[in-house]
Amino acid sequence: MPSMSELIPSLPKLPNAGKGVFNMIVLLGMILYVISPIDLILDVLFPVGFIDDALILLAGCSYLGFDFLKMIGARK
Repeated sequence: MPSMSELIPSLPKLPNAGKGVFNMIVLLGMILYVISPIDLILDVLFPVGFIDDALILLAGCSYLGFDFLKMIGARK
């Protein structure tokens, strides 16, 4: 079965194209952790309970942001 780059010759080859699946897993994990009732620190302990949710979101978004910037830099 031909790859997308063979089907569409003008499609640029990205050096980290295999990381898309891992990035989707990170994004899905962040969303599931925030909406899940299972937390490291219970949300009942207001404001401390929401800090672990915020830290997970911050870590995930910074990872995805840096990975996106590396991808954009590799395309140039």
